[in-house]
Amino acid sequence: MAWRSWVLRCYWVNTKASEAKRHYNGTLEPVVQDFKLAIESDHTLSQYANQMFVEVQNRYKAPYNETPVGNPELRNFSDFLVLLDHIIHEGPGWFDKRDSPTANDLIGFPITAALDWPLGTISGHEFFLSPVVNLHLGRILDFWAVYLDTPPSTSVLTGWLSPEGKDQIAAAGNLGKTNYTFEQLFHCPDTSAPYLGYKTWDEYFVRQFNPGIRPIAAPDNETQDAEYPVDPTLVIDNACESAPLQVRHNASLFDSFFLKEQPYSLTNMLNFHPLANTFVGGTVYQAYLSTLSYHRWHAPVSGRIVHIENVPGTYYSGNLFTGLAETSYTGQPPRRLGTEL
Repeated sequence: MAWRSWVLRCYWVNTKASEAKRHYNGTLEPVVQDFKLAIESDHTLSQYANQMFVEVQNRYKAPYNETPVGNPELRNFSDFLVLLDHIIHEGPGWFDKRDSPTANDLIGFPITAALDWPLGTISGHEFFLSPVVNLHLGRILDFWAVYLDTPPSTSVLTGWLSPEGKDQIAAAGNLGKTNYTFEQLFHCPDTSAPYLGYKTWDEYFVRQFNPGIRPIAAPDNETQDAEYPVDPTLVIDNACESAPLQVRHNASLFDSFFLKEQPYSLTNMLNFHPLANTFVGGTVYQAYLSTLSYHRWHAPVSGRIVHIENVPGTYYSGNLFTGLAETSYTGQPPRRLGTEL
């Protein structure tokens, strides 16, 4: 998520929630309705679902209830479901509020933006760890993924591919080292066509770099000489355009917490695989990926893949130590590491 102030997030949630309510005709998409019924039929989950919004309002009364952009439109789980249903029928839009102090901010992951406050509460933490919740969220995201691969999803690209949008995306791609335009950086199917020829949101979002934009830093067949003295065996290539967040040494096999500035638990990260023992005492590198950045992954490395495992995660589970439930209450909006993780 590329937002730089909680004011913008509040503004976006208010704007989008109001829009969703205006368009709501009393009927939810079947996958959202199934989610609603599953929560309502489970007493514990139903309590968590509504209590997490109450905890937000109780914990941060001033910043949440008296925001500079008006009263919050998202006050309970029912409001969230209406907003969720609205979100999955459109692509993620370019949202840039130019007036100070939120200039150059945008919202790229709308569901996460809507949940940023409640997911950090005690009830939200429990709710989003539930297998039932994650089963239904997975189905909802799958539904959205299908839509994002259809031509109607391009309607939001007018913002992303506006002069301002392309300039910001190009700046992220140039990394302060080059001066390429968006079209010079990325493959555009047809620069004379609407949306530069991208037929769907997905095609735009996973656009490829043009040849030569990201050469491998130290290929195995590179001859070492005075101009390039780097030993390729000592180079670690980043698999994507993510930026460093933190590095932690001496990782433990078991820990109470993991990720987001807490000690790392190798067993959790590697899904209790026996190979986890191999990495005890090792170093963990954590990065974040911005919505403005290139979103393909590459592995320019030598070696042999010995195991691949798809580990189902929890889509919106937060960390109690960086959310509203953190013990060091300051009265300020919660410090979040963002959702670019």
